[in-house]
Amino acid sequence: MKTIKLFIFAIFLMTGVNASINFEDWFKNYELGKPVVPNKILYMGISYDGKPNKLVNIFQILIHGNDKSETVSIDNRYVVFEGCKPRDCGNKGMLWIDTKSKLAVGVVNHSFWEVPDFSKYKKNQIFIFSNFISNPKDLPKKFIDDYNKWLIKNEFKPSVIRFLNSNDSISTIKEIK
Repeated sequence: MKTIKLFIFAIFLMTGVNASINFEDWFKNYELGKPVVPNKILYMGISYDGKPNKLVNIFQILIHGNDKSETVSIDNRYVVFEGCKPRDCGNKGMLWIDTKSKLAVGVVNHSFWEVPDFSKYKKNQIFIFSNFISNPKDLPKKFIDDYNKWLIKNEFKPSVIRFLNSNDSISTIKEIK
């Protein structure tokens, strides 16, 4: 019996707790009506194979990675997930969800953009995305407050801020306010 329990535990460790759960399915309880993460292929130096990858895969590495946490507001309206890439916590992610307004905003801190070139390494690049917001000026105040707390907590001073909007367009912005 002890051998069977040990075997089952070993299988559990090898496959992971969420191995059978699709990353987007993880958010279905929030009934947002759209995928949380846009279907875009990007290079940020985060994927395990060093190649461009779908943003959903990149973000899953960060949010399901080690050092992850979840914060829920007192009224249960706002949920914030944070995490970092396993064995590389220089790459971090944050997902902010407003359960009442039914919207989500994701943030990725990374050091590479578009090409795997170490001469173009730039620390603290910030990539913000939302399938729910078309203009960064429309980011909710509560998100901005939580985003700024996240920056301070992680001691990030953004070198570049990019925003991927709900129309699948990326723009560079000076600041979030």
